[in-house]
Amino acid sequence: MPTLLRIDCSPRLEQSHSRQLADFIESRWKTLHPDGHVIYRDLAWKPAPHLSNETIAGFQCSPENMTAQLKAATAVSDELIAELKNATEVIISSPLYNLSTPSVLKAYIDQIVRSGHTFAVRNDGSYQGLLAGRKVHLALVMGASSTRFPDFQQNYLKAVLNIIGLEVANVFRLEDTSNPEAVTKNLPLIHHQITKQFSA
Repeated sequence: MPTLLRIDCSPRLEQSHSRQLADFIESRWKTLHPDGHVIYRDLAWKPAPHLSNETIAGFQCSPENMTAQLKAATAVSDELIAELKNATEVIISSPLYNLSTPSVLKAYIDQIVRSGHTFAVRNDGSYQGLLAGRKVHLALVMGASSTRFPDFQQNYLKAVLNIIGLEVANVFRLEDTSNPEAVTKNLPLIHHQITKQFSA
């Protein structure tokens, strides 16, 4: 069954441009997959914990040496990775905060980039992603224009997701959201791009 994992991280709800963009992507995905299943992961409502010393120890521990304490410390990571493995496609919606990702999204990424589970290290030291075959659609929003401020989020997300084998198939960007006129002008263009990408 086609399964979409949708990950939102904006602390805003009704007024969130990134969530609204993800809503539109999800609606187009559902037109292509009317029998598909959607898994929702809201990092603003239920944030992933930051890594602790016990979590790192659990990541590095062999299965036969895992204690109950270490299993508890890696339980969230196990849950998040299982969601990714069950998904056939992923939406990540995110605003740009201080030139990069919100901290809740970074904490999530730290939980899912895990040796032996989402990537392996080859003999030559290079990484092999273990989640290949899943497409990712990024819904990225920034309050200003990228011509005026640097944006480290898009390239970072592409790079880190590639490490675990996830292909970023589409990046839908809405910029200058602090300018209502710019939103009115640009949003229909982005909706057209999304509709075109998800047409049968």
